[in-house]
Amino acid sequence: MTPNEHHFYAVYNGRHLRKPTIFASWAQVHPRVIGYDAEDHKGFATLHEARESFEKRGIAEYEEAPECSSKCERVLHSEKGVYYYAVAYGKTVGVFNTWKDAKPAVEGFKSACHQKFKTEWEARKFIELWQDAYSKVWQEILLDKLRSGWLPPDLAFNTTSNWVNKDRPEAKQKFAPMVDSRQIFLTSQGMARLNLNES
Repeated sequence: MTPNEHHFYAVYNGRHLRKPTIFASWAQVHPRVIGYDAEDHKGFATLHEARESFEKRGIAEYEEAPECSSKCERVLHSEKGVYYYAVAYGKTVGVFNTWKDAKPAVEGFKSACHQKFKTEWEARKFIELWQDAYSKVWQEILLDKLRSGWLPPDLAFNTTSNWVNKDRPEAKQKFAPMVDSRQIFLTSQGMARLNLNES
């Protein structure tokens, strides 16, 4: 089964995941598992199969992302032979009409997140879900640090700078949250991570 045939994802362990969770899109899973050594996840064709996987592992308590139920109910009309290519994390972010146009946005970009869809709505939703998931991972990181007693040196928050990964100079992180040059670095996996141990 290819990634495009997976409709639901069971994440048993992921980056700052409070509980094992079923997600309805790879976009929601990508920021939580890519570059995370302890990650554990699997894709399924149906929500029922994803739920069964928790039962087989003896996991009684888990969550389902709200999109799971709406995905089961939604009927989308698509034009035969027409596809939309969503790039949520790459050299360029956006929806492309052909793979030829989308390929340069992800080729050579480590940890790129992209997928093919039959409707433009699904493609745009994919990007929106990735951005939402990425911001939630950051929120959990900050909350954990704040709850353990860390305080920011000031309340400045800069999202206008273009940070370039030293391992991938071609990759401008235009949408990565920025705090301060003393407190943030980009890992070789392309995931932005806070270094909050410095004074």
